Order: sequence, then C-alpha cells, then structure tokens
Amino acid sequence: MDGRSIAAAAGRWAGRLVHRVSPARVDPEAWSRAVVVFQQQSGELLRSRSRSAGPVLAALLLLEGLVLVLCLRFVGVPAERASVAVVLVAFLVSFPLTTLPFNGLGALDAAIVGILTAEGVTDTSAEVAALVVWRVCLLLLPLLLGLVSLLLWRRHRAAGPTT
Repeated sequence: MDGRSIAAAAGRWAGRLVHRVSPARVDPEAWSRAVVVFQQQSGELLRSRSRSAGPVLAALLLLEGLVLVLCLRFVGVPAERASVAVVLVAFLVSFPLTTLPFNGLGALDAAIVGILTAEGVTDTSAEVAALVVWRVCLLLLPLLLGLVSLLLWRRHRAAGPTT
C-alpha cells in the first residue's frame, strides 16, 4: 500500500464519518481526492525544503552551544576551566534529552552540569547559574518576543486598514 492509497482511504473514511452528520454537504469521494492532493502537495514541499533542513539544524545547534559558552563566561567560568570545545561537546552529547517534556528542562541541564563537572569545571553553582541564564535566553525571551509581536499585530488589526 503506497502513500496515495493510504491518503485516499483516510479521506474517504473521514468523509464517510462527516457524511453521516451532514449528508447533503459532504461527498466522501471528494474528501478522498482532496486528501490525496494535500498529501502530494505537502510531500513535494517537504522534499523541496529538506535539503536546507540539515544545515539549518546544525547552525541552530552550534548557536545554542555558543550561547551556552557565553553564559558560562558571563557568570565567571573562565576559558581555562571550560573550553569552547568541552562546552559544545557537553551540549551536543546531551542534546537528545531535549525530546523530553519542556525541552528536557532539568534533565538536559543536569547532564551538562555532570559532564562539565567530570571535565574539571568545579564551580557547580556557576554552571547552574549559567544554565539558568541560558534557559531564559533560549526559552523565555522568544516567548516574550512572540507575545509582544502578537500584541502589536492585534493592535494593528484592531486599528483597521490604513489607506
């Protein structure tokens, strides 16, 4: 069974369910065709944009790791205790923990602190402080900026079109 036949069957099944509620408005075969078209279009879009996804993800990981390095320097951990390479390796090794709820909050941080402590960065309180600043930078600031942009957008829409 290929993707097209699965999409057609899913569309037909959903169309039949809705057809029971509103028989005059819903044609299950039309839903089947619409789901097939949607599946084809989304597949083409994913294929066309997947080439850039890998390099963009690598750049994102590198930047997040560098922000962690900056946070460690900000709280006073010198480069002699935690080099850029050690911090990046600790972050990249621990990164799969971000699949846990809340982006691995707590588990990822504990893993990074554990790795840095094992590498000889002995000021655990500075590491934890740096991770708090890092989490604020990566989680809270984008939420706040998104909220501000949402409020500005809503205010702009409420003002009406300017012509």
